[in-house]
Amino acid sequence: MNTLHLSASYNLKEDSEITPDQPWCVRVLTPNDMIRKAVHNWSKDQSLSIKQQLEAGVRYLDVTLAFINDDFYVIHGLRCMEVREAQHEKLFALLDSIFGNKLIDRPGTPRIALSLTLNKLWTAPGQVIVFYQPTLPSSSPSSINGHAGPSDVVKLPNYVWSRQFIRNPWPRTDDPQEMVREVSDIISNRNLDDGFQACQAIVTLTVNSVIRQPTGTFEARYARRATRTLVDWLRENGYRHRSNANIIVADFVDEEDFCSAIIDLNR
Repeated sequence: MNTLHLSASYNLKEDSEITPDQPWCVRVLTPNDMIRKAVHNWSKDQSLSIKQQLEAGVRYLDVTLAFINDDFYVIHGLRCMEVREAQHEKLFALLDSIFGNKLIDRPGTPRIALSLTLNKLWTAPGQVIVFYQPTLPSSSPSSINGHAGPSDVVKLPNYVWSRQFIRNPWPRTDDPQEMVREVSDIISNRNLDDGFQACQAIVTLTVNSVIRQPTGTFEARYARRATRTLVDWLRENGYRHRSNANIIVADFVDEEDFCSAIIDLNR
């Protein structure tokens, strides 16, 4: 299944404050326009809107939320769009009202979840899976704790799947060729008992990666080249990994026919 890394980062607001997912030493520099511009240039991972992503064939959206100034926002280094009415219970109610009976209930174990193949979903009334990962670990798969205290535990509706049902491994390199080698290992070594796997086929930057080229952008220097390398690898090696490949995450999915390369693996 094709998916994209940080789906809403196309909408980053350069004039917003630096968000809590960044180290404190970066956040304290929020008033500096040049620093915010650099964060923007190195945090943007997509150019297509959510609607365009879906139209291109993406079927797994990756979204990070943060609570800022009494409102929820989609974030990645800076704020993206505001998520209105997004307290936990209100967010769940909103999902329920939008998708209704298309939401798929959480199964008993990750292994059972693997019976949900694309062929089954295409013919079933339920076609939407919601994974919700809390900021703090939960005491059970049916509850989350998204805040600091135990009194804040929120019960998950049956249609919300907790972190136990999905793994999110990624390569630890900024070199595209090494990245695809690590992606190959991640997919090959997948344990089906772990449930879904969203393999993040992306490069991981270090501080030095950015310092060496502070006026550059993640898109121009790394991301598009990495996605092109990934597509070449998928075209050449993807069929060998079909039985283990599940969800593949990439940056700038409009690059080099990424979506069609993934869709072809399902034929």
